[in-house]
Amino acid sequence: MIDKIPPPNILIVDDEPANIEMLGEVLMPENKIRVVVNGPEAIEIALSSNPPDLILLDIMMPGMDGYEVCRRLKADKRTSKIPVIFITAKSEENDEKKGFQIGAVDYITKPFRLSVIQARVRTHLALKRYQDHMETIVREQTEDIRTASEYLRLEVEERKKTQVTLEQTNQSLKDSLLRLQETQDHLIRSEKMAALGGLVAGVAHEINTPVGIGVTASSFLAMETRKMAERMAKKEIQMDDMQKYISIASEATAIIENNLKRAGDLIQSFKQVGVDQSSKDRRFFRCREYLDMVLLSLRPKLKKGRHQVIVDCPEFLEIDSYPGVFSQIITNFVINSLIHGFHGESQKIIHISLSQEGERLRFTYKDNGKGMSRECVEKVFEPFFTTKRNSGGTGLGLHIVYNLVTQVLQGTIQCTSRPDEGAEFTITAPLNPQPV
Repeated sequence: MIDKIPPPNILIVDDEPANIEMLGEVLMPENKIRVVVNGPEAIEIALSSNPPDLILLDIMMPGMDGYEVCRRLKADKRTSKIPVIFITAKSEENDEKKGFQIGAVDYITKPFRLSVIQARVRTHLALKRYQDHMETIVREQTEDIRTASEYLRLEVEERKKTQVTLEQTNQSLKDSLLRLQETQDHLIRSEKMAALGGLVAGVAHEINTPVGIGVTASSFLAMETRKMAERMAKKEIQMDDMQKYISIASEATAIIENNLKRAGDLIQSFKQVGVDQSSKDRRFFRCREYLDMVLLSLRPKLKKGRHQVIVDCPEFLEIDSYPGVFSQIITNFVINSLIHGFHGESQKIIHISLSQEGERLRFTYKDNGKGMSRECVEKVFEPFFTTKRNSGGTGLGLHIVYNLVTQVLQGTIQCTSRPDEGAEFTITAPLNPQPV
C-alpha cells in the first residue's frame, strides 16, 4: 500500500486579518495552513520540529519587519532552504530588489490576485520538492562513490603488498585504472545532478517571466479601462477613443492568454528537464500567424533594448505539428540572444526565417550579437553548459531546444557562430512529424 503524501505545510505571516482570510481561502483546500502575526513567532515555527514547506511573508509588521525575518531565516542553516514569498503593499522597484537580494524566491505586491498567488505557490512548492529529491539522490550517490573509492584504494594497497610478478602487477594496475575511470564518470554525473539541485531556484525566474508579462499587461489594461470609464462618466468619449481602447484591449488580452499558456509549458518542461513526448497540442497552424503571436508575447523584453526582429515566412505556410514546441524554441532562442548575445548592447537585430523545402520545414534563427568561440559552439547543446552561471544562467535552455527538435519534431539542429559575428541556428524537420 502506497503511503498518502501529506499536504504541503504553508506558514502565513501577516498582521492583517483580511489578507489572512483571503490567502487561507484559496490555499486551504490543498495545503495545511498555519498563521502567525509577527516575525519572532514565524522564526520560532521555522526552527521547530515541524517547519513549513513555504512561507508567505508580509513586510510591514510591527516590531520585526518581513525583511529582517527573511534575513534571519536565510542566515540560519536550519531554515535557509525554506522558500520565502513576500506579499506586500511595498511596490517600489528598490523594495522588490531588496526582497530578492536577501533571499526571497518571489515578490508579490498588494492588491494581489488569488489565482496568481495560487499558481506561484504551486510552482515554488513543486520546485522545492524537486530540489529536495535531487539533493537526496546526490547524497546517496556521493556516499556510494565514496564507498567505491575507498574499496578501490584498499584494493590497490593490497595488491601492492602481494608483490606479484611484474606482469600481474601491471595487469592489476590496468584494472584499477579502468575502475577509477568508471568512478570518475560516476563523479561527473553526480556533479551534474548537484548542479541541477543548486540551480533549481533559477528556474523560478524563467517561469516568472511569462507570468510577469501577463500581470503587466493586465495592469495596463485595467488602467486604460479606468481612464475610459472616467471619460465616459464625463461624456467626453469619441469614436477614436473607443477604437484605440478596443485595440489596446485586444493586444493586452492576447499577451495575457499566450503568456499564461507559455508559463504552463515552461513549468512542465522544467519539471521533467526535457521534453514531454506525449504532448496533446498537435494541430494544423499557420507558421507566420503563430510566430507573430509568440513574438507579441516577447515584445516587452525586446523593447527594453530596442531590438528589432525581422521575420521572413510565407503568409499561408501551414503545417500539422506542435505549436507549443515552436513557441518554446523561439522563446529560448530570443532569451538566449538577450542574455548572452546582446548583453549590455542595444538596437540589435534578430532574423527569423521559415520555408518549405519539399516535405521538410527549414527554420533559421540568426542574431548579430557577440557570437561564440568554437569551444562554446561544440558544447552549446550540452545540459548545464552556460557562460552566465554567476548571473543565474541554468544551462538548460538550448539543451531543451535540442531535445524538442530531435525528439518531438524529429528533425536536426545545427549552430554556427564566431566571436563578434553573432550566432545562427538552423533547424530542419518534417512538415508532418510522426506522432510521439
